[in-house]
Amino acid sequence: MASGVPSRTIVGMTLTRLFAIVVAFDVLGLAVSGEELGRALLVGTPISAPFTFVAVQALVVAAATRYRAAAGALTLMCLVSVVSGFSDGSFAADLTGAERFIQLGLVAATAALGAVAARSVIRPHALAVG
Repeated sequence: MASGVPSRTIVGMTLTRLFAIVVAFDVLGLAVSGEELGRALLVGTPISAPFTFVAVQALVVAAATRYRAAAGALTLMCLVSVVSGFSDGSFAADLTGAERFIQLGLVAATAALGAVAARSVIRPHALAVG
């Protein structure tokens, strides 16, 4: 425990803050995608995830702030999210510079979220300081 704050709280705050960044990039990607809103919400775009995935991810993030098993599920979800860009063509899409920036920001934030979730699975909360 650094500075008297339980490390579980620190990990929880980090997960929720990183997820807020992921959602911000998703919303920004959705706003600039130019695709029909209903379809973009349902299936996503090269620069935003489907809303259903984001909603489930939000529930798992909330659970991951308390439970290691949920943090493991979040780690897998983030991995699937990042890797899916290779298989669905998102990373090869013809994007403007601004759209590519949003896509890279979303991927980086998602990877960071997954890394913090993985850390909380690997290291018990009582030992996860620093």
